[in-house]
Amino acid sequence: MGRLFWKFFLAFWLALLLAGAAVGSLVWLHQQRVARDEPALAAGPRAALALQAAAATLRHGGVSALRALLGDAAPPWSAAVVYAVDRDGRDLLG
Repeated sequence: MGRLFWKFFLAFWLALLLAGAAVGSLVWLHQQRVARDEPALAAGPRAALALQAAAATLRHGGVSALRALLGDAAPPWSAAVVYAVDRDGRDLLG
């Protein structure tokens, strides 16, 4: 009777570990596919708002105003990062 208990006990835990490894592998593969399919540039209303605000600030206030806007600690579009470059490809923000 004792040997049968240990066989069931070990089979249960082995099946549990294998199921956990399978689910973990599937989640990892799904995350890899999602990360690969993400666009290199942000899109959507939040990115558009950040870009429009940065463009208007640069147009009306110049580079110093743009530096002040993008250098703020907590802009309203904290998830969107704006990189500003001039016509030669140099970073405007330093």
